Amino acid sequence: MTTTIPSFARRTLVSFAMICSFLSIQVHGFSYTPPKVPPISVATGLKNQIYQWRGTQQIRYQVDGPLDGKPVVLVHGLFVNSDHWRKTIKALAKEGYRAFALDLWGCGYSACPPRDSEEAQAFNGEARFLDADDDTIILKNIELGTASGKKVRIRNVELKHPLGSPYNFYTWSELINDFCRDVVVPHSSPNEQEVTLVCNSIGTMSSLQAVI
Repeated sequence: MTTTIPSFARRTLVSFAMICSFLSIQVHGFSYTPPKVPPISVATGLKNQIYQWRGTQQIRYQVDGPLDGKPVVLVHGLFVNSDHWRKTIKALAKEGYRAFALDLWGCGYSACPPRDSEEAQAFNGEARFLDADDDTIILKNIELGTASGKKVRIRNVELKHPLGSPYNFYTWSELINDFCRDVVVPHSSPNEQEVTLVCNSIGTMSSLQAVI
């Protein structure tokens, strides 16, 4: 069986990695402070809430809809945050869903410690690959699609982040799972324990990894 991965996905990851690398330069002698979160989201009018991921990492999220509604988690894409879902979260709530939207770690009002810092690397979902050999971290002879959908190229695909950043699909997938377990399920009806993920861009890749 072969795996088809759109070629634009790898280009997007590399571009995002370069931006994260630029934004996460560590300034020695200064300690990192998470962004200050306003009480209310200007985009949605909803209360900004904080989930302390694994006890130390600030994750901003918003929630709307009835307590007994089916839970839905909205996972944003590249260069945005949970405010991206400003229309979707209100529409879902109006239809009776219990809708949650979070800022991925490193985005929006969530914590974004410098990528090379000990604090950030402690959360790196790719830690299992750091000392792995090439046979483990490189998928060989993978079918890569193209934007037009008309061609197929065979390439080897490396599983590690190209810049070693902890801001990657594996880390975000762990956050999504933890968020669903720690926040969504406890704050939903006991009769609604299944969570639906609605996602976009890098949120899609992270959500797919979360459900594997």
